Amino acid sequence: MRKFFFVMLLLPALLFTACGGDDDKNNSAVTGILLNDAILNYIQTNYEGAVIKSYELEPNGLIDVDIMHDAVSKDVYFMQNGQWVLTKWDVSLSALPAVVVDAVLLAYPEYVIDDADFVQSPSGNYYSINIEKGNFERNLRVALDGSSVDEV
Repeated sequence: MRKFFFVMLLLPALLFTACGGDDDKNNSAVTGILLNDAILNYIQTNYEGAVIKSYELEPNGLIDVDIMHDAVSKDVYFMQNGQWVLTKWDVSLSALPAVVVDAVLLAYPEYVIDDADFVQSPSGNYYSINIEKGNFERNLRVALDGSSVDEV
């Protein structure tokens, strides 16, 4: 009798698990949001061949769509009405242009570059760079040519 009771408790969980995990781009039951046509069209037009890996509603109200494009994982952010906000992806420190590294180290000589992202935004492209010195951390916005380094 115990085995029967255990199986009856376990069966719904197994069925739920077996039916879950479907990555349907428009499955609002999983994420609580829908990717509207504006978002899907923007991704298709600007990141041809991209595959949507996941998406979620951020606490700030933006929709973060994680895509794979040209073998690079990118986060594409949208307002809920489908308006594109920005796209960013990780950049290895070795791939940062020397002019960008030099500009950061000139402005913050005692800091070490910890992390870097490439950012595309409506106002232009830039590098978002995190630097550290001991327990201190700063976030910088650096022009592609290294001509400006601004703390964010």
